Amino acid sequence: MFVAVIIGIPLGIIAAIRQYHFVDYASLALALILFSLPSFWFAMMGQILFCLTLGWLPAAGVGSLAHFILPSITLGANILASQLRMTRTSMLDVIKQDYIRTARAKGADERRVVAHHVLRNGMLPVVTQVGISFASCMGGSVITETVFSIPGIGSLLINAVKGRDIPVVMGTLIFIAIFVGIVNLIVDVIYALIDPRVKLTA
Repeated sequence: MFVAVIIGIPLGIIAAIRQYHFVDYASLALALILFSLPSFWFAMMGQILFCLTLGWLPAAGVGSLAHFILPSITLGANILASQLRMTRTSMLDVIKQDYIRTARAKGADERRVVAHHVLRNGMLPVVTQVGISFASCMGGSVITETVFSIPGIGSLLINAVKGRDIPVVMGTLIFIAIFVGIVNLIVDVIYALIDPRVKLTA
C-alpha cells in the first residue's frame, strides 16, 4: 500500500494538472499496463529479471529487507494503477468546478489553488479507494506469498484450506475481516480531517 500510495497519488495529481500532456498519457499508459497484468505473472517475470538475470534481489524467502522489495512492488502494482486513475479522475472533476475558475479569475496563485482547493476537495474519493484497496491487497497477498515463498497470512490460509484445518481458516478470515474493518474506521476518521462537513453530517 505504501508503494501504491506514495507513487500512484502524486502521479495522478500531476497527470490531472498536466492533462493532455506527455506526462498524462504516460501515466495512463502505465496504469493500463499495471492494471492488466496478472499479479502471479508479474511476480514471475520480476523474479526472472531482477533475481535470475540481474541478480539484484533474492527470489524467495524472508531473510532480509531485500526479500520484501519485489513482493511489495508486485502486490502494489495493481493498486498503484487504481490509485493513479482514481486520483486523476477525482482531480479533473474538481478542476472543472466553478469555484476553481473563480479562484483563478481572482488572481490566486496556481499552486495555492491546487493545494488548498483542488487537492483537498478531490481527496475524498481517493481516500475511499485506499480503504477499498486494503481489502484487495489482503486478498492478493495469498498469490504473492505463494510465489515468493513468504510465510505470511496468505500462505497460512492456503495451507489451512489444503489441510482442511477449519479453525485456522476461520481464525485467518476473522483476522483479515477485523483488519479491514479497522482500516475502514481509520478512513472515516481521515474523512473528517480532510472535509469538516463530514463532522456536521455525522
